[in-house]
Amino acid sequence: MHKARIVVNGIYAFGVICVLALVSYSIYCSYAFWEGLWHGPYTNLLTPFIFNRSVAITLGVGSIPMALACASFYRFNGIAKSKYAFLKGLIIWLPACVCFLSLLVLFHEMVVGWAFRNF
Repeated sequence: MHKARIVVNGIYAFGVICVLALVSYSIYCSYAFWEGLWHGPYTNLLTPFIFNRSVAITLGVGSIPMALACASFYRFNGIAKSKYAFLKGLIIWLPACVCFLSLLVLFHEMVVGWAFRNF
């Protein structure tokens, strides 16, 4: 049981590091981060938080494995029986929520692109 817990914690840590790296790359490499919000054609306040397409695809593909890693981490570490279980669970599931949000953004872009092309 101890080796399985170490493996699950390692997989979860790797997934969290990947999610943090992709989200920070998306925000740090955006045009609005360097030039400011009011320069050029990017006048939207949410421009720094809009994902690059490749980052969104990568996070969307990783949503199911990240959800499985979060569930395994939650189960093997006994978070449900700990103090402040709701808060700890919320923090543990945050990377999976980011991945699913990017998957929803991708589906939204596909539906809107299909709608504009056909109507």
